[in-house]
Amino acid sequence: MKKIAIIGPNYPYRGGNSLFIGHLCIALQEKFELFIINYSLLYPEILFPGKTQYDKSNEVMDGIRQLKTHRILNSINPISWYNTAKKIKEFNPDLVVVDWWQPFLVPVILVYLVYWEVITKIVFCLLLRMLYLMNRDL
Repeated sequence: MKKIAIIGPNYPYRGGNSLFIGHLCIALQEKFELFIINYSLLYPEILFPGKTQYDKSNEVMDGIRQLKTHRILNSINPISWYNTAKKIKEFNPDLVVVDWWQPFLVPVILVYLVYWEVITKIVFCLLLRMLYLMNRDL
């Protein structure tokens, strides 16, 4: 069975990106072995204008809640970036998929891009679902 490592927000984080990654993982888990990396810290409080980053509702699908995720990636801690890369390397995936939707995450994405593509030669896929919304001239 092929292995895929997926890096992105997932439950208990709220919002469309979290739901997208959750549904993507549910769809892929039937045919692939997944290693799902979730954030231990997504946004520092100073950058998050809302009351909470977490989904407090009862409306999230049970399948998303039951996904086995590893909440080990801290968006502002480079040591966690390294530790996360080590865990993914131990998993030895055929593909690493990273969800990118926020310019704030560019540093961690660039580190992973260089690491996976240049150093390990593992295929790296960047999800750019929001690109059209950010630049309508494309």
